[in-house]
Amino acid sequence: MTTLTQPAPPVPATTDAFRILLVESSLAAEIEFLRAFGAGASVVPVDSAEGALQLFGRGYAFDLVVANVEADGLLLLDRLKAHAEWQAVPVILTAPALSEPLRRYALRGKALDVFSYATAHEGIRLRVDYLARKRAYTPRGHPDHLETVRMPFGKRAFDVLSTGTVLLLISPLLGLVALLILALLRIDNHARR
Repeated sequence: MTTLTQPAPPVPATTDAFRILLVESSLAAEIEFLRAFGAGASVVPVDSAEGALQLFGRGYAFDLVVANVEADGLLLLDRLKAHAEWQAVPVILTAPALSEPLRRYALRGKALDVFSYATAHEGIRLRVDYLARKRAYTPRGHPDHLETVRMPFGKRAFDVLSTGTVLLLISPLLGLVALLILALLRIDNHARR
């Protein structure tokens, strides 16, 4: 388990492995998590919220944070969401038992989800799969949203003028079609009387 004084193994932002920061104070739970997710992801364990914040402060990048509420996971959630650079990192909280106040607090704090220990691995696996697929579709070095494309004024003016000209030229034909439809409706109404 990583403590506050030991540096964590480097997790470069360019690695293709999905990067998970595990904040867990129980060695047994940490080993269980590493067995479940260590093969498909790069997992960096720390034992407290302060250790996690030190890693973020050193510039380490993570795709997901899984934090135990007993290892100050709520404090970590608050600090990450309050920091401009770190607030986009998804956080999943785990707890011995779920309660309505914990759920409300987590949702207010913009946690991705909250799981009890009994269901944590199933739910986290679903979230990791989704986030890994989302990351694969997002081009590296680009934000999650599309870039704004500016259209040159000349092209915009050409589009408006050409469309307006075509509509103006075919408007007599459209008018004749409208009159023909009205005439057919009148004939149909007279025939029904």
